[in-house]
Amino acid sequence: MFHGYRRWLARHREVTNFDDDIFRRGTEKLSLEADGLPGPYGPPKGAIVVAYLDGRPVGAGAIRPLDAGTAELKRVFVQSRARGLGVGRRITTHLLRRAGRLGYESVRLDTLPGMRSAVALYRSLGFVEIPPYWASPYTGSLFFELRLRERR
Repeated sequence: MFHGYRRWLARHREVTNFDDDIFRRGTEKLSLEADGLPGPYGPPKGAIVVAYLDGRPVGAGAIRPLDAGTAELKRVFVQSRARGLGVGRRITTHLLRRAGRLGYESVRLDTLPGMRSAVALYRSLGFVEIPPYWASPYTGSLFFELRLRERR
């Protein structure tokens, strides 16, 4: 699914609007990440979810630790044939519940303005826009956070 996400990004450059160098570096990083799974998405503080339709994988998403109290939601992707069926919402809500069970107090993510459905989904789940929490090479990135519980 991670490689499928990379291929989708390559076919839909209009969504990212990245210049060629940023796009190349990002897809190389994504390929290395996919080849090294589970990496930071593995236990004890990470998780990967794969969604199936008719016995075939159609979507995925993951969480990884940013710090002791904060998880990062990454790589939520749904194949074109399964879009509009609520698969992305189910993946995301499952990962949010998992983050809570793993003891995280909040979940952060970054996305792009061109990923309108994703932005709408995150807002509908209660994510609020926050200042950048990492130095994205793309100045148009959007950053969100959802508080799962108040900090101790």
